Amino acid sequence: MIAIPADAPGLSFGPLYDTPSYKFLPLSEMYMKDVVVSADNIILPVGQGLQGSLMAIDIARVSIASGCCGLMQSALDTALAYSANRKMFGGKNLDLEGIQWMLGDVATDLEASKLLYRAAANALGTPEGPVMAAHAKRFVPDAAVKAANTCTQVLGGMGLLQPYGMDRLSRLAQMLRIVDGTTEVSRVVIGRSLQKRAKSLPPLPIPKGFGEG
Repeated sequence: MIAIPADAPGLSFGPLYDTPSYKFLPLSEMYMKDVVVSADNIILPVGQGLQGSLMAIDIARVSIASGCCGLMQSALDTALAYSANRKMFGGKNLDLEGIQWMLGDVATDLEASKLLYRAAANALGTPEGPVMAAHAKRFVPDAAVKAANTCTQVLGGMGLLQPYGMDRLSRLAQMLRIVDGTTEVSRVVIGRSLQKRAKSLPPLPIPKGFGEG
C-alpha cells in the first residue's frame, strides 16, 4: 500500500461523475502513467496491502453510516420545521398524532443508528471490526432511505420542491446504500459471521426423521 501525492507527476483524474454526493464524496477515474514515489511513501509493506485495504473498507463503511446519521438529522429537522408551521385542520401539522408517529419513528431510527455506528467505530481494528462495520453499513443507510422518504411524505407536495432539499437527501441516501459495499454485501459478511458462531455452539438434537423428505 503506497501513498501517492495528488500532485505527483503522471497522476491525473477524469471529470467528476455527476452524483448527489459530488461535493463531499467526489468520484472520478484516476490515471497513472510512469508514476514514481520514494520508499517513504510506503504505508504497508508487501504482503500486508490487502489487509490494509480491507481495514480501509471497514473505516469507509463506518464513515458512511456516520454520514447517514447527519442526513437523517437534516431530513428530520426539515420536516419538524415545516410541520411546526404548516396549518391544517384548525391546527399545526405537528399537532397531528399521525405526523408525530411518523417523525417519532424517524427519531428512534436515528438514535439507534448513532449507537450502532459509534459501536462500529470503537470496534475498528479489533476482530469484531469487520462484522460491526457491516452491521452499521447494513442498517443505517436503509434507515436513512426510510427517513428521507418519510420526511418527504410529511412535507407533502412541498417535499418535491428542490428548495427544501428532500429530493437530494432521498437520492443521496440511496447512493449511500451502494458505495463501499452494497447492503447485500453487508448481509454476506454478517451471514458468514453467523456461520462461524454457529460452529462454536453445541449442536441441538434434531428428532429423527424431522424435516426429512
